[in-house]
Amino acid sequence: MKAFFKQIVASFFGSCFSVLALGIFVVIGFFGAVGTVIMSFQATTTGEKPVDFPSEGSVLVIDLSRGFSDAPTFSPANNFGVFSNVKGAYGLLDTLRALEAARFDESVSGILLLGGNVSGAHGFASVMELRDALIHFRSESQKPVFAYLPTPGYKDYLLATAADEIWIHPLAELPLTGLSSTGLYFKNALENLGVGVQITRVGTHKSAVEPLISDKMSPEDREQRSRITGDLWKLTLLNIFSARSGKAESDEAKNLLAQHFSVAVEAEGYVPAQAALEKKFVDAVYYEDEMLERLKTHTGTNEQTHSFHQIALDDYLRASGISVEPPLVSAAFPLPEPDATVAVPQSIAVVCAEGEIVDGYGAVNEVGGAWFSRALRELRNDDSVKAVVLRINSPGGSVFASEQIRREAELLAKEKTLVVSMGDVAASGGYWISTPAKRVFADPATITGSIGVFGVLFNFENLGKKIGITSEAVLTAPFAELNSARRPKTPEEMAVFQKSTDRIYADFLNLVAKARGISVQEADALGQGQVWSGISAAETKLVDELGGLAAAIAFAKKDAGLDDDIEIISVPGEVHRFQELLDRFSDAPIPVANAGTQHALAGNHPALRSVLRNLERVAQRLRAFNDPNGLYARMPFDVEAK
Repeated sequence: MKAFFKQIVASFFGSCFSVLALGIFVVIGFFGAVGTVIMSFQATTTGEKPVDFPSEGSVLVIDLSRGFSDAPTFSPANNFGVFSNVKGAYGLLDTLRALEAARFDESVSGILLLGGNVSGAHGFASVMELRDALIHFRSESQKPVFAYLPTPGYKDYLLATAADEIWIHPLAELPLTGLSSTGLYFKNALENLGVGVQITRVGTHKSAVEPLISDKMSPEDREQRSRITGDLWKLTLLNIFSARSGKAESDEAKNLLAQHFSVAVEAEGYVPAQAALEKKFVDAVYYEDEMLERLKTHTGTNEQTHSFHQIALDDYLRASGISVEPPLVSAAFPLPEPDATVAVPQSIAVVCAEGEIVDGYGAVNEVGGAWFSRALRELRNDDSVKAVVLRINSPGGSVFASEQIRREAELLAKEKTLVVSMGDVAASGGYWISTPAKRVFADPATITGSIGVFGVLFNFENLGKKIGITSEAVLTAPFAELNSARRPKTPEEMAVFQKSTDRIYADFLNLVAKARGISVQEADALGQGQVWSGISAAETKLVDELGGLAAAIAFAKKDAGLDDDIEIISVPGEVHRFQELLDRFSDAPIPVANAGTQHALAGNHPALRSVLRNLERVAQRLRAFNDPNGLYARMPFDVEAK
């Protein structure tokens, strides 16, 4: 019996040791595999040739479903992590530089704009600048640009009109529906929940608070939305028609095309593929296999892939060194300190202010006042940086954070050339931070202005009553509860907040008047929360010049006396795609979840993605209401004309 128990005990402990040993081997194997993958990935992103493609004859493929962002292609804003199957947006500047490089690159024989099932996130100003760059590429290189749109969106079609040939799928419908701007209103929902909202504001058109206190669009907001969407529609339709009519062989053909456009817009909305071909809106109707065969006639057949010779834009960015993921680094494995004896090359910094302006450091796709002002301060103190282009793509937000950023921009402008490039939107706080610049560029389709201020004060008294919570307080002074959310503000308390709002608006007007060389009264006439297109802003002198990011960089080079080939750095910079994985094994913070959630929940369902996108924007706006004084300079509405 003793032998039996000895055998049982021995077997038990033997099994335990076996499991333990196996576990150790598995862990070692896992980390070894991860290390191998990381090392191999580092080898492809730190200077070695990352991709093989023929020395000539490849088509550069730009996937429009990924969209375009002001941030670099491999920045945190566009990096959804190694565990995500969602690809981030292309950097706008990266794409412009890639198109410029491809003009002279014999390995690139043309460009394919490839549409996806869902149109990527890109605004009108970005599309117009990319469109101009594609037209310049065609005219200077004599290389063709093709566009294949299986399910075209309006912005995709607008961009595709820069191509030599536009192809669509037989089941596709071309959207010539016009543009709309929709408002969501939560007054009744907040009342049902028991959440009270009180506001202060200056500006007849400062309607950013209307979704919280109204159940419908105000006449003033409707008027400015109509003005903006009307300007965008006329601008983009003119570009589409000009591009397509340029292929007409006679005045009669141009007149017929104009008639077709008019009928399509006023009476049809969606134009079926075959009808779009007959009306000369597109050049061919292809299934995907037919599109591939067409491109094979241009490049020949790749024997390995049995497709045409091609290179994806992100691979081309790596191969050309335009935008390269940096070496993998974390708090646990930092990079060595740079050698102080090595000369640092001179550079221009392109600083991207993209997203809501918030107090503190902010999250991904937000402009944190503390972080952003520190970045400008570091650039001011960096002798290698000779000029700064501040790229603004923000509807504004926190007044305090905006002033933090403006102050550092002002100090920088005293020592170096500071130029502002306005992207899709640069309004309210986004306009506030532009005021110190030597020159302000805006695209014709940029949304800007919105010079006004508002305050939002929530209270939860009725919500507390609904769930059985009451409250009382003891005060030492009449205004001791100014910052309390337990009850609505008294008229006297609201007067205090309104006085602060009026003061901040006066400060805003003074900043604008000084920057634009106009009187305070003239600034007030352009203010009142009114929103303007880039075209109108140029006419009213709210901006200096119409032009995109490339034009702003060119001006900064010339003004600072720099060579054309000077290095351009991006702030924030790139991040390695395996950074998230390594950070999980260190004390480094994990990035905030971002737009990849939309893809995960809604897939390619456009209507559901639209709903989720709107809800995400509402949540983001509520989260961004974190100004320490409760005052905001934000655009009155989100422009998603569609």
